[in-house]
Amino acid sequence: MSKDMLISWLRNQQPKLEKILCKSAEEYYGLNVSQRNFSYCTKQSCQELWLLNDGKDLCYDRPTIGFSYSLWYHPKRINTFLEYFTDLIYASLKEGSIEIFDLGAGTGAVQWAVGLIIQGLKELRLQCPKIRVINVDTSAFMISYNYHFLWKYFVQEYPAAQDISKNCDYQLNSWTNIDSGNYTNIWICASYLFDHSDNANEIVSEFKLIIENYKPNKVILLSSYHKRKHCDAVASELRKLNFNSYLKTITQPVFSGSLQQLYSFRDSISQKHNLNMKGIPSWNIDSLYGTVLVNKTPVLNLDFNSLKIFAQPEKDRSLIRMSPQQLDAATVYGRPTLIIGPAGCGKSVVLTQKVKNILESTKIGNEYNSNIKILLTTFNKELVNSLGDWVEQLLDKGKFTRHYKNDFYGNRLNYSYIQFKNSSQFNIYILHFDVLPTQIGHLQALRVAPNGTDIELFHFDLMQKAIDIYIKTHNINTKGIEKILDPDFLLDEYHRIIYGYECNKEKDYQELERKGRGNNPQLKFNSKRRTIIWGIVRTYLESLKKQNMESFVIRRHKFVKKLRKEGFNQKFTHLLVDEFQDCTRADYEIFYQLLQTPNNLTLAGDIAQSINLGAALHVPRADDQRMGNFSKKLLEGSFRLPFRVSECIKPLSQIINTKFGNREGFQSNIISPYKGAPPGSRPILIYAKDSSNAAMKITEVYNAFKKSLLLDKHKVTIFERDIELARELNQLNTPAEIEIILRTKGLEKHCVVWSTRTKIDTKGEHEEFIYTIFTRTVSLLIIVIFPEVPLLYINILKKLIPERLMRWDEETEIKYQEFISTESIFHEEEDMDTSEDNRVFEEDTLDTLIT
Repeated sequence: MSKDMLISWLRNQQPKLEKILCKSAEEYYGLNVSQRNFSYCTKQSCQELWLLNDGKDLCYDRPTIGFSYSLWYHPKRINTFLEYFTDLIYASLKEGSIEIFDLGAGTGAVQWAVGLIIQGLKELRLQCPKIRVINVDTSAFMISYNYHFLWKYFVQEYPAAQDISKNCDYQLNSWTNIDSGNYTNIWICASYLFDHSDNANEIVSEFKLIIENYKPNKVILLSSYHKRKHCDAVASELRKLNFNSYLKTITQPVFSGSLQQLYSFRDSISQKHNLNMKGIPSWNIDSLYGTVLVNKTPVLNLDFNSLKIFAQPEKDRSLIRMSPQQLDAATVYGRPTLIIGPAGCGKSVVLTQKVKNILESTKIGNEYNSNIKILLTTFNKELVNSLGDWVEQLLDKGKFTRHYKNDFYGNRLNYSYIQFKNSSQFNIYILHFDVLPTQIGHLQALRVAPNGTDIELFHFDLMQKAIDIYIKTHNINTKGIEKILDPDFLLDEYHRIIYGYECNKEKDYQELERKGRGNNPQLKFNSKRRTIIWGIVRTYLESLKKQNMESFVIRRHKFVKKLRKEGFNQKFTHLLVDEFQDCTRADYEIFYQLLQTPNNLTLAGDIAQSINLGAALHVPRADDQRMGNFSKKLLEGSFRLPFRVSECIKPLSQIINTKFGNREGFQSNIISPYKGAPPGSRPILIYAKDSSNAAMKITEVYNAFKKSLLLDKHKVTIFERDIELARELNQLNTPAEIEIILRTKGLEKHCVVWSTRTKIDTKGEHEEFIYTIFTRTVSLLIIVIFPEVPLLYINILKKLIPERLMRWDEETEIKYQEFISTESIFHEEEDMDTSEDNRVFEEDTLDTLIT
């Protein structure tokens, strides 16, 4: 009888609840209607809500989504949960306390349902357990709307519910990545959680980990009827974990009818802002599928650490939790190992763990083996210091010393050395690859550019001068060979082919298959074109030698020559390389010469991020005697990249995958969205007329997400070098910096902006460059297009999934629709080598120039 009284009391609350919904919406509207983008954002939010009606997935990442959702779906969800939780709580009245995790909390419908039940029990003078609701969702805007508007007015009407949720119980987090807390009698409610596009097996395995970690006494699975297979799959697996399950069918919902007062408000703002809001909101429940599972052996008083919001990139390596796949890749197998995975899969984490595993497996007693000598190297200068920090954090305290060197001005350099306390030598070298010739090979470090001069620009200009000198000296007609007279092409040709394949004579170069360099320009074997290229490169090298200067590639070229001639006496026991996609064949020769045995070589990288070498990168051949028994370890999923970003750029990843093809059994990775990735939004597209307009819109985005994603601790990072845009942002007090992807590859940034008006300095690797820029973010990715956006970039943007690319405002939407509907196929003009065979080659070697 008492339960019927409770249901009767709940039904009488229907008018009050509608009043709360209206007051919340009116306050939000009053505070935000003056925002420049309010009308467009709200209209798009309302349109996207129709996806739920079709059983499809909604991104919940527009600033107005909580407001729009509350005007239609929030009352339906309350009605859904009331009968479930009335039954469950009423059956648990004698329990002391209950902790409810609402995974996929949205605007807090579970919290409202539980709050109503608690108020009703109090007014009916019935015993009630102490209940706490922890709201967990990946949408900052849904949780924020609940906390700042809905719940504020709710507790004014129902004060008995005040204590069921505190400030810390609104957690922006991935539901698969929740840290534990100090809880008792846990219930987990997974409400409308299962995306229609999710892999059912993946959902089951991830949800099982939550259940095994938290050991809940009850699990409530609620979703739309369209997604029932996911509920059934999870329920089936949980029954194996000591759970009984039963289906719950709602025959007569607590509330019924329409919400006329809410409709009046909706209709009013819809007409005023042309929002096209249709229909009358009601309490009626849409298609629903629900399962309740009960633990056969209740567990109480679990002692955990405190719940934390979503994980920012962890700086303390010892605190990073590794997946089973990562742990396997870090295992010491005594075989050459290649670790391949997409951006954000944890390759660097695996390498540092492997360093620790090597040391642990070679300990003598409780001490590190003083004969161990490890080289950990990467092609990313900024990453070197982080790798050193991570290794230091993993080692036994008090058993080593970390050493640094200073530059000419006394500033500490990024690279470092670790020496064990019981050792007379450095035992771990953590070095950038470009310093190996000087720090290990003891080569003299010549200047790579005059003081105060941009290194890349200096060598570009020097190569251009070499072109002019060679053409004039040999009286060459340049018509038809313009493409081979490009300084960028020639610098790459020297790096990727002449150095990469250790061509010492023109004959070597003339007879070489130029793998990965494409056929535009076309260079036939034994051709005059190759003679011209060889001659210009020699002129470039001669010019540097006269000035007693070099480039980093020349330094590596000298190093490999020295190693081949003299060998290396103090060989390393183990060598680990990050970013192996930047390795040429000559670089591998350096590795082999430095190591005692190739069996202790470990390489990690992502072929899709080959922006230094493009398709000319070298992957070890299966028939190479030194790497023939290699072990291949694949890492899947991006733990760092926001889920929606991974979804959006997946087609670009597939294009790169096809472009590279299968290399000796290795394929570039297709990015795989990972449910446990940090919260964020879809990539956000902005159209701007100029820098000032772009800065204003970027600032709008930054401010909208700043608090929830903790962006106020980080700068907006602009790729590539759009100085004017950075200046405009800083004038608006939006902290901004410029970066180049070659310097930050392998590192994370919190708010990434790709300015499409800045040139990407590459030939033929635009997809790889742009993909690498996109995958730097851990929170926000903003793409800015200007009136003169290059056709090549438009074609790449057209490859992104439209539903996963948020257009920020109406102006952007119009421009986006224009360029996706316009024929914009970019055809690069072919360049055929029509020259006759050239059998007269120079006999001089490069020995005198590379010494």
